[in-house]
Amino acid sequence: MIKHIIDLPKGCILHRFDIIGSTNVEARKLAEGGAAAWSVVWAKTQTNGRGRAGKDWYSPVGNLYMSVILRPEAVTENLPQLSFVTAVAVQKALDFLRYPVTFKWPNDILLNGKKVAGILLESGMTDSKRWLVIGLGINVKEFPKDADYPATSICAEDEEIKVSPEQMLEEVIKSLAKEIDTWEREGFASVRKAWLKSAVGIGRPINMKLPGEIAAGIFDSLDESGNLLLKVEGRVRKISAGELFFDDIGAANATGN
Repeated sequence: MIKHIIDLPKGCILHRFDIIGSTNVEARKLAEGGAAAWSVVWAKTQTNGRGRAGKDWYSPVGNLYMSVILRPEAVTENLPQLSFVTAVAVQKALDFLRYPVTFKWPNDILLNGKKVAGILLESGMTDSKRWLVIGLGINVKEFPKDADYPATSICAEDEEIKVSPEQMLEEVIKSLAKEIDTWEREGFASVRKAWLKSAVGIGRPINMKLPGEIAAGIFDSLDESGNLLLKVEGRVRKISAGELFFDDIGAANATGN
């Protein structure tokens, strides 16, 4: 068998693992140890993959598990925007698919209305040097059958698609590099516009699980910082973090344009 030679943009440093606990944990260790921007941790499988809010991430062989180290110069309050930048980059990397790739706030990517990828941002400071890790998992071949939100994989949606985790790694990193460069030069406006164009649930009733409460309202929009705007009884509430749930998943899978 011919081994696939991974072609990444200039400046990327690839750390490969057959098996690892978590690519994000390894990337954090590297970042705290001084690793350069665009160091990439990639593993064929994870034994302790993590999603948002400490949730486990289903990590069988055949999918993509990667984490990218950045050294962003943006102000701290703008760093969460990189979750939306990453989502747009993944959407463009998946533009070869025949089914729509859409977004569920704050960090889920859907294929044909089902979850196909998730994003986890982590950041910190070491010796006065800021680092940020973008963790990304994409279901290329396998997907969990018992997920809270319906899940899928690229190959499950289209059996004719022949794509490997290595190929997806290449395409995602190349797309991510372009989108981050645009974000650094032009700001969040174009990213926000692109994300909103493909966001699920805009204008529809949603429930937000927040610390100590469940907030119900209408998903109004996304503000200039990436916060969800929830319309509740005539007023708009700004939400920076939480879990979004739909009363009717099927109806919510329509894109909000």
